[in-house]
Parts: sequence; structure tokens; C-alpha cells
Amino acid sequence: MNLRHLTHRFGPAAGVIALLGLIVAVAATLFGHLDADAGLSPFGSTISDYAAADRSGPVETAIFLAGAAALPLLAALKAAGAPISRTVTVLFGLWSAGLMVTAIIPTDPLGHATMSTAGYVHRYASTIAFGALVAAGIALVAGLRRHPAWRDLRHVVAGLSAVAVASAVAVTWTTYLGDRVLIGLAERTLAAAMLGMLILLATRSIRLRPATAPAVLRARAA
Repeated sequence: MNLRHLTHRFGPAAGVIALLGLIVAVAATLFGHLDADAGLSPFGSTISDYAAADRSGPVETAIFLAGAAALPLLAALKAAGAPISRTVTVLFGLWSAGLMVTAIIPTDPLGHATMSTAGYVHRYASTIAFGALVAAGIALVAGLRRHPAWRDLRHVVAGLSAVAVASAVAVTWTTYLGDRVLIGLAERTLAAAMLGMLILLATRSIRLRPATAPAVLRARAA
């Protein structure tokens, strides 16, 4: 049994696993914010600041789960006949790897005058992860338009990707030029848009039976 057959057979289960992972990640992040250090603010502190303040806590666990969930989601999307190109596959892989590295290697706690090597690794892994997922969303839009079973999602995915791009620009500006003003709000908007897209895709992959994949693949070739 080759990889394609395995993906086709276990795709529905992979979609459920991915969706559960994403939902647990969102819930854990919210819980971690409710029980966080009083010096942290969701508007002025990044998600990584919350994770660094509580190592191995719910926020750090959520970051890892969100990255890990991309792998079964990718299998589920392919099984459901989603327009997943090689480029999108690579971008999903970068999101997954980058976010898991971000969870394993924490940022520096607030108050450090200089950034450590680990802090730089964390920052750039996070940048690569979110940049890759935003690019994946943009790349998906054209493919979704050509597939009847997925076409209705194209405007939502495009809208979420646009919000993510605007938020990423805001995060970059406030990090380097804006003295981190409202960096937490901008980053959370970016994360919400991208996680919303992943949850949407996971939900659709579960609704579509693997048996629909051949028909969608024929539409891709047309």
C-alpha cells in the first residue's frame, strides 16, 4: 500500500485529529491567558511572552499543538481532494516545523536588555512559520476557485489571508519602529486569522468523503 492509498484511507481520521488539535490549542491558549502573570497584557505582550512566563504551560503546549496539527490536516486535505500543490505542501511543512521549534525554544522573558541566541531562534522560527502559512493561504485561493467542492471557501480564505497580511505588517512595524505598541493585539489578530483558516479547512475535509477525491482530481486536470 503506497502513501497515496494510506492518505486516502486514513484521511477522515486525520481531519478529526487535526480539528481536535486546533480546538484544544485555541482553548489552551485562552486558558493560559486567564491564568497568566499580572504583568502581561494581551494587547501589549506577545503570545510568546505568555509562553515564556509559564514554561510547559498551556500556552506553550498550544503553540506546539497548532504546529503539529498541520501534519494530519495536510493528509486530510489531500484525501478530500483539496487543491494542495507541492508549494502549499512545503509551506504547511514550514508552518508545522517553525511553530514546533517556537514552542520548544522559548523567547527571552520580558525585561531582558539583550536578546539571547535562543530568543533569536524563537523569533525567526515564528516569523518563518506565520509567513509560510500566510503564503499558503494566498496560494490556496487560486486552487480553490477551480474546484467545485472547495470553491465556496475561496472568498473566506482570501479574506482571512488579507487580514493576516495586514496584521503581519502591523507586527513588523511595531516590533522595529513602533516600540511594540499594541504588538499583542496585532499578533493575536494574525494568529486568529490563520487558525480560523486551518479550522475551516479541517472542517471541510471531514465533511467531504474520500470517495469524492477522484472527482475533484478530475476537475483539477480539466
